[in-house]
Amino acid sequence: LVSGSAMGTEGQATVYNYDHDRFNNNTLSSSISADCAAASNEDTKVTSGGGGGPCYRCLYPRASPTEGCKSCSDNGVLGTVPGLIGLLQATEVLKLLSGIGPTLHSKMIMYDSMHTSFMSITKPTKRKLNCAVCGNKPTITSMDDSYAACMTARGPTMTPAGTAISNSSMKIASDASTSFNTNTKQSMNITAAMRNNSMGNSKSLPTISIFPSEAMNDIRSTTCLKFHTQIQKNNQPYLLLDVRVKRQYELCSLPNSVHIPLAELTENLNYLETLSSGTKPLYCVCRRGIASKEATQLIQSVINAGDHPGIHSVCDLEGGLTSWTREVDATFPLY
Repeated sequence: LVSGSAMGTEGQATVYNYDHDRFNNNTLSSSISADCAAASNEDTKVTSGGGGGPCYRCLYPRASPTEGCKSCSDNGVLGTVPGLIGLLQATEVLKLLSGIGPTLHSKMIMYDSMHTSFMSITKPTKRKLNCAVCGNKPTITSMDDSYAACMTARGPTMTPAGTAISNSSMKIASDASTSFNTNTKQSMNITAAMRNNSMGNSKSLPTISIFPSEAMNDIRSTTCLKFHTQIQKNNQPYLLLDVRVKRQYELCSLPNSVHIPLAELTENLNYLETLSSGTKPLYCVCRRGIASKEATQLIQSVINAGDHPGIHSVCDLEGGLTSWTREVDATFPLY
């Protein structure tokens, strides 16, 4: 599988299920024909294939509650990015068919159009034995299973194939769209109940914000430069909270930062309260200042409710680590 995806101003490409022997002998065309015939009979089944190596879910085991399952229609995409990713995919196909040159089966290429940069990430050589799709005991074996596994993740109000959205759900989407188009500063909240109603379940789920809500305007924020010059250089007490996913945090991080992924923040509020101990303000940071805003909003709501009085205060670092590189330390890696 020559895979490519794009979202916003970024994209990625790689090759899954690569079989070196198969793509370097004369049986390629007959093997592909056999696969096509098999696929036509089981077009709805999720399989890992026989080529070995990790599948997509090996690399991303869990859909992020805040960043997973998003679509271009909901979040936008710069039109040239899919075009470039498509060219990379086409090139990989030619290399696979001709057997010339190394392919992307051992790595994933990440493209950032805003900085015109590529990053190569080495993939694991073997599949994860506990993978939900290709592991020894898979739990996701159909498209319905895959859809159910993403129900708690932020994303579009998609429905299983052939399932109609109820009129009430369509009204919710219409009202939200009208609200956003009328005033771009207003919130566009589409509830997870839309998905739930589409599956015949009347029990509603918590609201999922696709666009920042008005509460985002009420949170405290500061620039990375001000944080560095006014807080760090003056030896003021603080607690730097990095809310990126583990994979990104392991790539690079600021000294003395505490790592709690956004998806795990709620269950670690007691831990944060202990670290803050009523004396250290929290400063939230992520890659580009998006997840950190959500974290700041969540913590601020907890402070307002008085549930964790030991948390001194919370502030968002605008622009995240990308701004840190531009404003404070040009040697800090961009990715």
